[in-house]
Amino acid sequence: MPFDPEQFLALAHDLARTDGAGEAAFRSAISRAYYAVFLKARASLEHSGQLQPTYTGRDHALIIAALRADGGAQGDQLDKLRQDRARADYRLNLEMTRRNADDVLFRAQHLIKRV
Repeated sequence: MPFDPEQFLALAHDLARTDGAGEAAFRSAISRAYYAVFLKARASLEHSGQLQPTYTGRDHALIIAALRADGGAQGDQLDKLRQDRARADYRLNLEMTRRNADDVLFRAQHLIKRV
């Protein structure tokens, strides 16, 4: 049975809610939340025949473009989560807080149901 990307979102919630969670947990939660939605969207688009994934870094832009072409706001919303993930993973000079993580988790939780 294939891995369920929604498990990444469950892990993200656990990381952000752990007593004494610090910035590393918040950054990891933000990253896992993005990847949960990204992987769910990739699987859905592949299953529907709308996308032939490359299984490389190129898929991030391809999936966002495919979702945008579908006419909904999901592509823009996934791109915003991608930007949040990039800040959490690469911008070490920016503080990531529980509030940042909670915001991303809220948006990811709603988006994952629609991709």
